[in-house]
Amino acid sequence: MNIIQLLTTDHRRVDDIINQLKASDGMDTQLVLQLEQEIKMHSQIEETIVYPELSKHPETADLITEAYEEHEEVDELLAQLKAGGAVSQPVLQELAESLNHHVTEEESELFPLATQVLGEGRLIEMGGKAAEMKQSGLRAA
Repeated sequence: MNIIQLLTTDHRRVDDIINQLKASDGMDTQLVLQLEQEIKMHSQIEETIVYPELSKHPETADLITEAYEEHEEVDELLAQLKAGGAVSQPVLQELAESLNHHVTEEESELFPLATQVLGEGRLIEMGGKAAEMKQSGLRAA
């Protein structure tokens, strides 16, 4: 599996968790933790394997700068969501919108450019590294 396929699968998994949270009457603590774990691992893979490689290419460098900023925003919203309280549903909605924006940009702009600048062989190699990270159970702090 190449890195783009792996990351796209992650995007669908996170979207599914968000939808489960939206459908729940209250904030399901287990789902929030699962969401956090998925997002943290996904971000760690992007920030250690994908983004450094793509930041070297002029075609993708600006998108990578923006992607790092979007990760920071998602981290802040996750922290607010974990804090819970009456603001949880609005925060969840804001998080969902932020993630949707990020995913749409990656899948419609960044991933096609990554395929062009890196090539399928490199994408497969990066996918293998990402799969190893996931299997080893590494988690972002």
